[in-house]
Amino acid sequence: MNETGILFSDYVGLPYERGAEGPDRYDCYGLVRALSLRRGYDLPARTSMASIDLRLALFEGRPSGFHRPVHLYEPFDLVVLDHCQFGLHIGMLTAEPDRFIHASPMAGKVIISRLRHPLYKDHIAGFARCTRSL
Repeated sequence: MNETGILFSDYVGLPYERGAEGPDRYDCYGLVRALSLRRGYDLPARTSMASIDLRLALFEGRPSGFHRPVHLYEPFDLVVLDHCQFGLHIGMLTAEPDRFIHASPMAGKVIISRLRHPLYKDHIAGFARCTRSL
């Protein structure tokens, strides 16, 4: 099993709960933060600053304190989706092409999904790479 499988298998199937940051349940940001911390990267705690930081990286196209926008994404980059129903949604790319892990409010749990799935492909706002190591 590769690093991705080992890392992500600990989380797949855990319940989704809005505002949850683990270790036994997550929302989308809590999951991405936990995965990033486990990989040695620091993401801001759940604050309005976290949202501002991502917006700087994605929508203004400039590096921020924790993220930088990327156009050629790689495994472990963050994918941000803009869903009207849920607002911004975030996940992390896996090493397997076209896949990302996320805490899905619709599925009610942490799942791995295809980026090209009809639920996601038209809602990709951008990709960002974590830049601040612990």
